Amino acid sequence: MDYYYDYSPKDVQVKVFVEQIKAARETGLPLIIHTRDADDDTIAILDEEYKKGAFSGEIHCFSSSKKLAEYVSVDIPSTRESINDSTPLIIGIFF
Repeated sequence: MDYYYDYSPKDVQVKVFVEQIKAARETGLPLIIHTRDADDDTIAILDEEYKKGAFSGEIHCFSSSKKLAEYVSVDIPSTRESINDSTPLIIGIFF
């Protein structure tokens, strides 16, 4: 979800995100997450959906908050982080 630009209403982004999670869960394919300025909603949706059944995925090009990184790293089992050696930024979080 990307709340930085106002190209798509937030409620539409939430609905599509939930549908993508359902598809990832049903197919066993990883969910690739793009999130910007939507950390609280992303956490809430991941938390709610993960309780319905596990799924794997990646938050790509991670540049969000410490809160989101900690949620994914602590609250979702089997998380591993991908660190770019040239910068201290996390570039991807896999779960």
